[in-house]
Amino acid sequence: MSCLLEKKEIGIEMKKDDLAQNYFSIQDILAKLQDSTVLRQEMPDGSLEMTIYHILPGIYLVLNNVHTASVPCMSGSTNDTILTVNYCLEGRCEFQLPGNNYSYVDQHMSSIGTLCVQDSFYYPSAYYLGYEIYLYYPLFTQETRQILQLFSIDPEFLFSKYRNIFLASTPAPLTRIWEDLYAAGDNTPIGKVRLQTLRILQYLTEETFIPQVRNMFLTKTQADLAKRLEEILTENLSEHRSVRSVADSFGISETSLKNYFRLVYGQNISQFLNAERMKLAAELLATTSNSVSDIAKACGHVNQGRFAKLFKEYHHMKPLDYRRNAALQHTTAK
Repeated sequence: MSCLLEKKEIGIEMKKDDLAQNYFSIQDILAKLQDSTVLRQEMPDGSLEMTIYHILPGIYLVLNNVHTASVPCMSGSTNDTILTVNYCLEGRCEFQLPGNNYSYVDQHMSSIGTLCVQDSFYYPSAYYLGYEIYLYYPLFTQETRQILQLFSIDPEFLFSKYRNIFLASTPAPLTRIWEDLYAAGDNTPIGKVRLQTLRILQYLTEETFIPQVRNMFLTKTQADLAKRLEEILTENLSEHRSVRSVADSFGISETSLKNYFRLVYGQNISQFLNAERMKLAAELLATTSNSVSDIAKACGHVNQGRFAKLFKEYHHMKPLDYRRNAALQHTTAK
């Protein structure tokens, strides 16, 4: 996601020493970008790396590799000048929109639109990997328009079609293009990067139906309630907390709280908790000598047979096989 970066490693001369003025929006480098460049920024709790590709004047592809919990949003953009297409490869990004609305993208999800993100992007796992395409209207040239026309891409139509729209599941044709682009790696010829980017814009121009998630926007208060529920439910996975009792303590309906949770975490509560319990079980099997029975209880399962069945469905091997495999990998690594 768009962010503020320190002026370094990009070949732009800094003219002022004031630290407060040593930051700039990504827009400040776009006009000077040739084929591609990598920007790196150390953050208080991690780091951020952006690989920016010059597609055409005014059109840029960015690969965001985020290892921090929060990144300031880009300054200076307006609804009338920039259209952003996002695709999430890994991780999760949450953001606030005008009107105190809240949204997110996570793995294999896309968003596209001209809505301005407020304040910062938040990464719950302190990790995010994803692409963005920027259509920055003020930097368009006659060359840009001529090449877009050759590909039957109408930028004015795109701005109109996707104004204020955020999408959810990525259509299969787009998923293949994004994933193929990333799989090609850092040595991908710039010509192929440009072609793949234009293919995405062409698809978005010509496709008449894009899957959308209804009611995917939450207020910050609603999102915070979902996060608080997650904290309560995962505080002790050996227990089975009642969602209804938590909802009653929040003063909202159980159905509403479950809906908030699904929108924030991308799955229902039972799916989420099963995954958390199976992750904990795998950790305990690999790092302790506790019996399978004790581990099952620590993960909220009284019935060891039921636990073993769920574990195999999730990890594709039996608990004891997982422990042996983990021990073997540990020995090999020494």
